[in-house]
Amino acid sequence: MRFTIITAKPGHQPPQTSFDFLPPGGTIGRGVDNNLVLPDDDRTISRLQAIVLITAEGECRLTNRGNVTRVLLNDIPLEQSSSGKGAETSAGWNIKENKEA
Repeated sequence: MRFTIITAKPGHQPPQTSFDFLPPGGTIGRGVDNNLVLPDDDRTISRLQAIVLITAEGECRLTNRGNVTRVLLNDIPLEQSSSGKGAETSAGWNIKENKEA
């Protein structure tokens, strides 16, 4: 499942604009050890903001791990949710998920 940054925070340039998450998944956050890094000098995004779980069948589950900034999935606050093609995720950035990675 490809996650693509569609809107970045002003003045912040991500090291990559997309990442293809494969089973078992990966992580999103401002820490440089994440699969999808969201630079944030203001530290409103957690080092580990979200965990992405990809099943062998291609199902995607997104779990919020941040304490400061909520993750929104299609404008709904998220703790854990299944996401699908074209879903939009927000944690101070706008990220689009595309199943056809």
